[in-house]
Amino acid sequence: AAHPSLILLKHMCCEPVALDDLQLVDFELWKSLSMLPEMPADVIKSLDIAFAIETLKNGQLVTTELAPGGSGRSVTAENVPEFLELRLKQRVLDACRRGLSALLHGVYSVVPLEVLLFLSGRELELTLCGVPKLPIPEWRASTVYQGAFKELGDRHPVIESFWKVVSSWDNHQRATLLQWATGSSRVPILGFAHLQGRDGVVRQFTLTSVEVTQAIYPRSHTCFNRIDLPLYRTESELRAALEFVLSNAAAHATFSMD
Repeated sequence: AAHPSLILLKHMCCEPVALDDLQLVDFELWKSLSMLPEMPADVIKSLDIAFAIETLKNGQLVTTELAPGGSGRSVTAENVPEFLELRLKQRVLDACRRGLSALLHGVYSVVPLEVLLFLSGRELELTLCGVPKLPIPEWRASTVYQGAFKELGDRHPVIESFWKVVSSWDNHQRATLLQWATGSSRVPILGFAHLQGRDGVVRQFTLTSVEVTQAIYPRSHTCFNRIDLPLYRTESELRAALEFVLSNAAAHATFSMD
Protein backbone atom coordinates (compact mmCIF):
# COMPACT_ATOMS: atom_id res chain seq x y z
CA ALA A 1 0.00 0.00 0.00
CA ALA A 2 1.09 3.58 -0.62
CA HIS A 3 2.71 5.24 2.36
CA PRO A 4 2.91 9.03 2.82
CA SER A 5 6.33 10.65 2.81
CA LEU A 6 7.47 11.89 6.21
CA ILE A 7 8.65 15.12 4.56
CA LEU A 8 5.17 15.73 3.16
CA LEU A 9 3.63 15.02 6.56
CA LYS A 10 6.05 17.47 8.17
CA HIS A 11 5.00 20.13 5.66
CA MET A 12 1.37 19.51 6.64
CA CYS A 13 2.21 20.02 10.31
CA CYS A 14 4.52 22.99 9.65
CA GLU A 15 7.32 20.98 11.25
CA PRO A 16 10.84 21.89 10.08
CA VAL A 17 12.39 19.41 7.65
CA ALA A 18 15.86 18.29 8.68
CA LEU A 19 18.70 17.31 6.37
CA ASP A 20 18.42 13.72 7.57
CA ASP A 21 14.83 13.61 6.29
CA LEU A 22 16.18 14.04 2.77
CA GLN A 23 17.34 10.42 2.70
CA LEU A 24 13.67 9.42 2.56
CA VAL A 25 13.23 10.95 -0.91
CA ASP A 26 16.73 11.39 -2.37
CA PHE A 27 19.25 9.07 -0.75
CA GLU A 28 22.14 9.90 -3.07
CA LEU A 29 21.78 13.66 -2.59
CA TRP A 30 21.51 13.21 1.17
CA LYS A 31 24.60 11.01 1.18
CA SER A 32 26.60 13.62 -0.75
CA LEU A 33 25.44 16.57 1.34
CA SER A 34 25.93 14.81 4.68
CA MET A 35 29.61 14.25 3.85
CA LEU A 36 30.37 17.95 3.42
CA PRO A 37 30.62 18.94 7.12
CA GLU A 38 33.21 16.21 7.68
CA MET A 39 35.47 17.23 4.80
CA PRO A 40 38.69 19.22 5.29
CA ALA A 41 38.59 22.82 4.07
CA ASP A 42 40.98 22.17 1.20
CA VAL A 43 38.89 19.26 -0.09
CA ILE A 44 35.73 21.37 -0.07
CA LYS A 45 37.55 24.10 -1.97
CA SER A 46 38.78 21.61 -4.56
CA LEU A 47 35.21 20.48 -5.27
CA ASP A 48 34.44 23.96 -6.63
CA ILE A 49 30.78 23.92 -5.54
CA ALA A 50 28.72 27.08 -6.06
CA PHE A 51 25.55 28.26 -4.37
CA ALA A 52 23.63 27.17 -7.46
CA ILE A 53 22.41 23.99 -9.12
CA GLU A 54 21.99 23.02 -12.75
CA THR A 55 19.01 21.00 -13.99
CA LEU A 56 17.89 19.82 -17.41
CA LYS A 57 14.52 21.22 -18.50
CA ASN A 58 13.12 20.60 -21.97
CA GLY A 59 16.59 19.72 -23.18
CA GLN A 60 18.07 22.95 -21.85
CA LEU A 61 20.50 23.31 -18.97
CA VAL A 62 18.96 25.68 -16.43
CA THR A 63 20.88 27.28 -13.54
CA THR A 64 19.00 27.96 -10.31
CA GLU A 65 20.73 30.10 -7.73
CA LEU A 66 20.22 29.11 -4.10
CA ALA A 67 20.78 32.73 -3.07
CA PRO A 68 21.23 36.03 -4.94
CA GLY A 69 24.56 35.91 -6.75
CA GLY A 70 24.91 32.23 -5.92
CA SER A 71 26.50 31.30 -9.23
CA GLY A 72 29.55 33.36 -8.35
CA ARG A 73 29.77 32.32 -4.73
CA SER A 74 31.79 29.26 -3.72
CA VAL A 75 31.06 26.85 -0.91
CA THR A 76 33.75 26.91 1.78
CA ALA A 77 34.20 25.15 5.09
CA GLU A 78 32.89 28.28 6.80
CA ASN A 79 29.62 28.53 4.86
CA VAL A 80 28.79 24.81 4.54
CA PRO A 81 25.92 25.08 7.10
CA GLU A 82 24.33 27.88 5.07
CA PHE A 83 24.76 25.94 1.83
CA LEU A 84 23.18 22.80 3.32
CA GLU A 85 20.21 24.78 4.59
CA LEU A 86 19.62 26.44 1.21
CA ARG A 87 20.15 23.22 -0.78
CA LEU A 88 17.71 21.34 1.44
CA LYS A 89 15.14 24.12 1.09
CA GLN A 90 15.49 24.03 -2.68
CA ARG A 91 15.06 20.25 -2.85
CA VAL A 92 12.14 19.73 -0.49
CA LEU A 93 10.29 23.04 -0.87
CA ASP A 94 11.22 25.30 -3.78
CA ALA A 95 11.42 22.49 -6.36
CA CYS A 96 7.81 21.45 -5.65
CA ARG A 97 6.33 24.68 -4.33
CA ARG A 98 3.37 24.94 -6.73
CA GLY A 99 2.19 21.38 -6.30
CA LEU A 100 2.85 21.44 -2.56
CA SER A 101 0.91 24.69 -2.11
CA ALA A 102 -2.07 23.24 -3.98
CA LEU A 103 -1.98 20.06 -1.91
CA LEU A 104 -1.70 21.88 1.41
CA HIS A 105 -4.54 24.22 0.43
CA GLY A 106 -6.73 21.18 -0.16
CA VAL A 107 -5.68 19.51 3.10
CA TYR A 108 -6.29 22.64 5.17
CA SER A 109 -9.74 23.07 3.62
CA VAL A 110 -10.65 19.75 5.24
CA VAL A 111 -8.47 19.72 8.35
CA PRO A 112 -7.69 23.16 9.82
CA LEU A 113 -3.99 23.97 10.15
CA GLU A 114 -4.57 24.80 13.80
CA VAL A 115 -5.40 21.14 14.43
CA LEU A 116 -2.36 19.77 12.60
CA LEU A 117 -0.03 22.11 14.48
CA PHE A 118 -0.56 19.93 17.56
CA LEU A 119 0.99 16.93 15.77
CA SER A 120 4.47 16.04 14.56
CA GLY A 121 4.96 14.43 11.18
CA ARG A 122 5.55 11.04 12.80
CA GLU A 123 2.42 11.37 14.94
CA LEU A 124 0.40 12.29 11.85
CA GLU A 125 1.76 9.20 10.08
CA LEU A 126 0.46 6.95 12.85
CA THR A 127 -2.86 8.82 12.86
CA LEU A 128 -3.37 8.44 9.10
CA CYS A 129 -2.00 4.93 8.64
CA GLY A 130 -3.06 3.41 11.92
CA VAL A 131 -0.97 1.43 14.33
CA PRO A 132 0.27 -1.86 12.87
CA LYS A 133 0.38 -5.11 14.79
CA LEU A 134 4.01 -5.87 15.52
CA PRO A 135 4.45 -9.47 16.75
CA ILE A 136 7.45 -9.69 19.04
CA PRO A 137 8.42 -13.32 18.21
CA GLU A 138 8.87 -12.51 14.50
CA TRP A 139 10.59 -9.20 15.22
CA ARG A 140 12.94 -10.88 17.68
CA ALA A 141 13.72 -13.81 15.35
CA SER A 142 14.64 -11.40 12.52
CA THR A 143 16.95 -9.19 14.59
CA VAL A 144 20.71 -9.05 14.06
CA TYR A 145 23.05 -8.55 17.03
CA GLN A 146 26.45 -6.87 16.92
CA GLY A 147 29.23 -5.90 19.29
CA ALA A 148 28.99 -7.42 22.75
CA PHE A 149 25.60 -8.88 21.79
CA LYS A 150 26.89 -10.95 18.88
CA GLU A 151 28.00 -14.06 20.77
CA LEU A 152 24.95 -14.58 23.00
CA GLY A 153 22.37 -12.92 20.76
CA ASP A 154 18.97 -12.65 22.39
CA ARG A 155 20.33 -14.51 25.44
CA HIS A 156 22.52 -11.55 26.40
CA PRO A 157 21.16 -9.98 29.64
CA VAL A 158 20.74 -6.52 28.08
CA ILE A 159 18.95 -7.99 25.04
CA GLU A 160 16.67 -10.04 27.29
CA SER A 161 15.78 -6.83 29.13
CA PHE A 162 15.21 -5.02 25.82
CA TRP A 163 12.68 -7.57 24.60
CA LYS A 164 10.97 -7.73 27.99
CA VAL A 165 10.45 -3.97 27.83
CA VAL A 166 9.24 -3.97 24.22
CA SER A 167 6.95 -6.96 24.90
CA SER A 168 5.31 -5.04 27.75
CA TRP A 169 4.40 -2.16 25.43
CA ASP A 170 1.23 -1.80 23.41
CA ASN A 171 1.33 -1.68 19.60
CA HIS A 172 1.47 2.11 19.53
CA GLN A 173 4.66 2.17 21.59
CA ARG A 174 6.16 -0.64 19.51
CA ALA A 175 5.32 1.23 16.30
CA THR A 176 6.98 4.36 17.69
CA LEU A 177 10.13 2.37 18.41
CA LEU A 178 10.18 0.86 14.92
CA GLN A 179 9.56 4.28 13.39
CA TRP A 180 12.44 5.80 15.37
CA ALA A 181 14.83 3.00 14.42
CA THR A 182 13.91 2.54 10.75
CA GLY A 183 12.11 5.72 9.67
CA SER A 184 8.76 3.96 9.25
CA SER A 185 6.24 2.33 11.54
CA ARG A 186 5.33 -0.23 8.87
CA VAL A 187 6.75 -3.69 8.27
CA PRO A 188 7.25 -5.05 4.72
CA ILE A 189 4.58 -7.46 3.46
CA LEU A 190 7.14 -10.28 3.64
CA GLY A 191 7.94 -9.48 7.28
CA PHE A 192 10.72 -8.10 9.44
CA ALA A 193 13.41 -10.11 7.67
CA HIS A 194 12.84 -7.97 4.57
CA LEU A 195 13.29 -4.52 6.11
CA GLN A 196 15.20 -2.26 3.74
CA GLY A 197 17.57 0.62 4.26
CA ARG A 198 17.24 3.94 2.43
CA ASP A 199 19.46 2.57 -0.33
CA GLY A 200 17.00 -0.23 -1.10
CA VAL A 201 19.28 -2.93 0.32
CA VAL A 202 17.77 -5.42 2.78
CA ARG A 203 18.94 -4.38 6.23
CA GLN A 204 17.42 -6.30 9.13
CA PHE A 205 16.64 -4.63 12.43
CA THR A 206 19.93 -4.50 14.31
CA LEU A 207 20.94 -3.99 17.93
CA THR A 208 24.55 -2.96 18.53
CA SER A 209 26.17 -2.62 21.95
CA VAL A 210 27.77 0.60 23.13
CA GLU A 211 29.42 1.36 26.45
CA VAL A 212 27.45 3.59 28.82
CA THR A 213 30.53 5.80 29.01
CA GLN A 214 30.08 6.50 25.30
CA ALA A 215 26.32 6.99 25.27
CA ILE A 216 23.85 7.33 28.12
CA TYR A 217 20.83 6.93 25.86
CA PRO A 218 20.11 4.64 22.90
CA ARG A 219 20.81 6.08 19.45
CA SER A 220 19.12 5.19 16.18
CA HIS A 221 20.56 4.97 12.67
CA THR A 222 17.58 4.86 10.28
CA CYS A 223 19.86 4.30 7.25
CA PHE A 224 20.83 0.94 8.69
CA ASN A 225 17.71 0.10 10.75
CA ARG A 226 19.99 0.00 13.76
CA ILE A 227 19.87 0.97 17.41
CA ASP A 228 23.04 1.49 19.45
CA LEU A 229 22.00 0.12 22.84
CA PRO A 230 24.07 1.02 25.93
CA LEU A 231 25.05 -1.83 28.23
CA TYR A 232 22.63 -0.96 31.03
CA ARG A 233 22.93 -2.78 34.32
CA THR A 234 19.22 -3.16 34.97
CA GLU A 235 15.97 -3.53 33.06
CA SER A 236 14.57 -0.41 34.75
CA GLU A 237 17.48 1.69 33.49
CA LEU A 238 16.95 0.42 29.96
CA ARG A 239 13.18 1.04 30.13
CA ALA A 240 13.60 4.59 31.40
CA ALA A 241 16.14 5.44 28.70
CA LEU A 242 14.12 3.96 25.84
CA GLU A 243 10.88 5.56 26.94
CA PHE A 244 12.61 8.92 27.27
CA VAL A 245 14.03 8.95 23.73
CA LEU A 246 10.68 7.87 22.32
CA SER A 247 8.65 10.32 24.41
CA ASN A 248 8.47 13.28 22.03
CA ALA A 249 9.50 14.60 18.62
CA ALA A 250 12.39 16.63 20.03
CA ALA A 251 13.92 13.59 21.67
CA HIS A 252 13.43 11.62 18.43
CA ALA A 253 15.62 14.10 16.58
CA THR A 254 18.21 14.43 19.35
CA PHE A 255 18.89 10.70 19.61
CA SER A 256 18.71 9.88 15.91
CA MET A 257 22.20 9.85 14.41
CA ASP A 258 20.94 10.15 10.81
